[in-house]
Amino acid sequence: MLVEDDRAVGVRLSDGREFRADIVVSACDGRTTMLELLKGRYLNKTYERLYTRTIDEPGMLYPGYVSVFLGLGRPFPQGEPCTTYLLDEEEAASFAGMGHPSMNVQFRSAHYPELSPRDTSVVFVTYFSDTGVWRELTDGPEQHSRVHKGEEVHTLAVRRGPAYYAAKRQVQRAVTEFLDRRFPGLAESVVARDTGTPLTQVRYTGNHNGTIAGWLPFMDGAETLEKEVNRNGPVAPGLKDFYLSGTWSTIGGLIRAAAAGRHVTQFICRDDGVEFTADIDRTQPPPTQIVIPVGLPPAPDSTVPQPKEHE
Repeated sequence: MLVEDDRAVGVRLSDGREFRADIVVSACDGRTTMLELLKGRYLNKTYERLYTRTIDEPGMLYPGYVSVFLGLGRPFPQGEPCTTYLLDEEEAASFAGMGHPSMNVQFRSAHYPELSPRDTSVVFVTYFSDTGVWRELTDGPEQHSRVHKGEEVHTLAVRRGPAYYAAKRQVQRAVTEFLDRRFPGLAESVVARDTGTPLTQVRYTGNHNGTIAGWLPFMDGAETLEKEVNRNGPVAPGLKDFYLSGTWSTIGGLIRAAAAGRHVTQFICRDDGVEFTADIDRTQPPPTQIVIPVGLPPAPDSTVPQPKEHE
């Protein structure tokens, strides 16, 4: 973050390029923003406590999750589009790091048929997971920056070690077997798999401990943050022309995180002495969903290819 005379004036990328701006809005990990990008210079007592102590207390953040995508070489119309299964202790033991004995299963292509070719299905399975369990299994870095095709990138795959990959494969097997018991024939129709862990979320988003939505509502951290934002706005105390947006500037994630951008705009208007107004340009056609064809037509059942595994 570029700061001059307690005023945010732009950002410097890891490759050295600088982008100057009248206003800087941070929509990335809150702890990284306050302690690393701003080097801890703009912490009041509330933010100092939130990002140096509260954030690491048990139960203050949403956990990360494990996600398993299965591509099926046939349709499964009998599957409920979205179901949460409650697991017993024995079933839950098969899923590494499972924090709550439950698993959400979505037949995504039932709602979004454009996700896969005709007569195929996409299944999306998730469960909340303890990041620490996956950290104990890895012997590689959580993120690694390197130049790829002439550009420095920070989200390319990293090597994590055999124990980590073995645990991912075990989760894939457990998910497939669990679903096959409920939808006989599902296992033999799997043609592609992809599995993510809380460390995958760390690699792609940089979110602290791979949390999926930041502060957990109704806990001390979330209540403290909400009071701070209500009192002073989504800002870093003492830093002009700088605002906080996204998951870490609100609580609950999802729609509130998206609405945080509008919230920031209201504060920018206030600070610039401009009235905030919102309207819809009805002269333009309404937004439409763009359908992009995917893949090749599925092979006949007798020649369904072996599953492809993405680590």
